[in-house]
Amino acid sequence: GAPPVSHASLVAVQLARLLDSTPGAIPPSGFRALLLGGGPTPADLVARAVASGWPVIATYGMTETASGVTALRTTEVASRAGSAGRALPGVELRVVRPSPDGIGEIEVRGPSLFAGYFGRRAETAAAFAPDGWYRTGDLGELDEDGYLTLADRRLDLIVSGGENVYPAEVEAVLTSHPAVADAGVAGRLDLRWGAVPVAAVVIRPGATVTDEQLQAFCRDRLAGFKVPAKIVRVPAIPRTGLAKLQRSALRELVAADAAPLRSSERALPPRPPIEVERSSDSAALAGAQARALPPIRHLVRPDGVRIAYRRFDAPRLGDGEPRRAGEAGAPPCVLLLHATLSTGRQLGSLARLVAQWATVVLPDRRGSGASRLDRPRPVALDVQVADALALLDAEGIDRATFVGHSYGGIVALALAAAAPLRAAAVVAYEPPALQAIDATALRSMADLSARVVSAHASGGAPAAAATFLRAIGGGAMLDDASVSQRKALLLEGDGVLADIGSFDRAAIDGPRIACPVTLVTGGASEPFYAAIADSLAATIPGAVRVELAGLRHHSPITQPSALAALLYTLHQGQSGLQDAGPKPSSA
Repeated sequence: GAPPVSHASLVAVQLARLLDSTPGAIPPSGFRALLLGGGPTPADLVARAVASGWPVIATYGMTETASGVTALRTTEVASRAGSAGRALPGVELRVVRPSPDGIGEIEVRGPSLFAGYFGRRAETAAAFAPDGWYRTGDLGELDEDGYLTLADRRLDLIVSGGENVYPAEVEAVLTSHPAVADAGVAGRLDLRWGAVPVAAVVIRPGATVTDEQLQAFCRDRLAGFKVPAKIVRVPAIPRTGLAKLQRSALRELVAADAAPLRSSERALPPRPPIEVERSSDSAALAGAQARALPPIRHLVRPDGVRIAYRRFDAPRLGDGEPRRAGEAGAPPCVLLLHATLSTGRQLGSLARLVAQWATVVLPDRRGSGASRLDRPRPVALDVQVADALALLDAEGIDRATFVGHSYGGIVALALAAAAPLRAAAVVAYEPPALQAIDATALRSMADLSARVVSAHASGGAPAAAATFLRAIGGGAMLDDASVSQRKALLLEGDGVLADIGSFDRAAIDGPRIACPVTLVTGGASEPFYAAIADSLAATIPGAVRVELAGLRHHSPITQPSALAALLYTLHQGQSGLQDAGPKPSSA
């Protein structure tokens, strides 16, 4: 007869079905290991299986790594609940760009790693960091002993009001309820939060539970923003033949259930307090547009960081009162995001021009200008996005056009992908998406993050800024600068350190962006910016490319009228931009 089964490899839902089918069942004689993988490790399920005698070994792996990456011994399950274990011999593992909750993207290196995707050079280049580590696209956390805990796939992450919701975490809580046989969680568009988690659940035969009871069950075990905004009851969760959850089908199922949820279906938190101060920084700018800047406002984030920003109100009504965002006849709103090695103040002239027809929110991004960090450090792109959404909430702005210069353009695009219903449009001026440049140029940027971090540790902000400038411009930007320009650039090295947290990975989920996108380059700028914009345009549905004659990379600061004219043209909805874009002017 057939030899006895000694090993099995299952995903969590298969293990749950095995335990449910024969309660109290023990493994057959000679059974040595039950490998559990395919996603985050449900601690309660594993404990239940081990208590019944099943020798569960939690694992993490994928095809690209010849399967195994980590493993957790059965004897460690009790002390390492929810962990997928430590790296296997010969495998290197790291978690990069962690968010405030400690969760970042998992990267892998080792001899078992694949060479690339056959016939797909661009996809292969994007899959590897400049220093050769494979970007798995999975999110997780490494503890001080090297044990990995999985969170979710990066593309499955739900950003709700700037907070990260990991569907697998919510699913684990739901399936621990005695009335729930299976569950899947996906994001649904929301008019205020950008997205909210919605749960599809399969109720066990004969069980009785209300939606409100399931939400209360989750609320007792999860942060409020992770509680499903809606429960959708279904006969089955879409899964593959191997019982893996089909996320795309689940998202379609959740989206088809009803229209996007309005903010009234989720209680709004109190609007965060805003501190307004008149600062010596609000001096008049030089040039034809010279006028005092609005006072600096400060928004205090939950981690204690103070985000400094200014609000430029559009023209006043006849009674002298500003037209507020959201009121009938109110002007549109623009969130203006500055570049690395820059500050919001440097875009003050552009903000004043745009404020002739729109309300403008102009922040110093975390780590830069008046938003410097007490402890300078790399900042994840998700954190930059969360800061921007918090500013809009603080100002009572539901929807805005996101305009970004250089790395600010990356933040603008990521913001539109994370909160699509809050984006009226995106205009990104020369966004430096490194994954869009050719492999040779990408190799020249190898270890840039590590070099900047090391330079900052040894020489502070000036050393970090100089290292960054020499890497991206071969030293010309620094060597050709005047004394005053050089001083200003070196002063912003803390901002370089902050942005480097995502600079070499700033991947944009183009298909998630639902608003009009305009990718702008200067006709006199470095050629690689046009190549990057062309590449990004190919990944963002309906994106438009515009080139402004005579402009360079720093022109939004030094020649703001050209970009301001383009923004107004886009606002007016005029056509023919590629052939007749606004020309620089002295207005």
